[in-house]
Amino acid sequence: MPKKKKTEFDAIVVGAGPAGATIAIMLAKKGMSVGLIDRESFPRRKACTGWVNTDIAKLLDELDVASKQLLSRPIKEVAFHNADLSKTSVPKLKSTPGYLIDRATFDERLVNTAKRAGAQLIENCEITDLDPQESGVNVITSKGKTYQCKLLVLAIGASKKLRAQVGIARSDARETRWTALIEHALDAKSKDAPTTTSIDIVLGATADNGLGMLARQKDRISLTLNSPGERDAIIARIVELAHIMREKKMVTSDFPAKPTAVECAESSFGPALELDS
Repeated sequence: MPKKKKTEFDAIVVGAGPAGATIAIMLAKKGMSVGLIDRESFPRRKACTGWVNTDIAKLLDELDVASKQLLSRPIKEVAFHNADLSKTSVPKLKSTPGYLIDRATFDERLVNTAKRAGAQLIENCEITDLDPQESGVNVITSKGKTYQCKLLVLAIGASKKLRAQVGIARSDARETRWTALIEHALDAKSKDAPTTTSIDIVLGATADNGLGMLARQKDRISLTLNSPGERDAIIARIVELAHIMREKKMVTSDFPAKPTAVECAESSFGPALELDS
């Protein structure tokens, strides 16, 4: 007989990305009943290069997440560029500044660990309303169900609606930020495949101090642009960056430099300084 799904929890975590799943694991390990709600299903794609710092290894061990396969690609080289890539600075690294991960695999591994710890995953579920009560919070969903909890955690990234509903809207009225991504799969055995895992960072990549990042791995090249501004302008700028990088042979000649190749989603990413500063 299938286990009956709960509707009352000690804690509900909204957002099952790395932050939300990590919190769910920690709470479940403390013996709390935890509902982990996300509007998407897993595995899922995420518009990012997948750069995580070296501290992640210790955290994954503490969470009982097998990290060897996830952290198999340490970054060997980093270069910084100005907006038009006419200036470059290459620091000498004493150790790796982090790893490149596959976010779909990484996120799913954390979610599965949360489930093993006892959290109940509720996928493909939008939160339509939050109703704070003296005894806790009612969480109303798009599936017509209401969940109750004593503790509510919003791990929702750039989303503004739910924060406002519980009175924690940002004090700084920042404009919408975007993360645009162009990703190109490679044959790892091809002569064009990168031989070293590396990152190129473009500082001040937009007029609003956006951040461009090119990640090169043996089986794929990913270019992201994080910036406030208009969505169409962000897409146009990442396409322009892709063209410049093709001309400078930083990417393969068939790297897709066209708007139809761009994924673009809201982001909570902050601004970057210009190279000269």
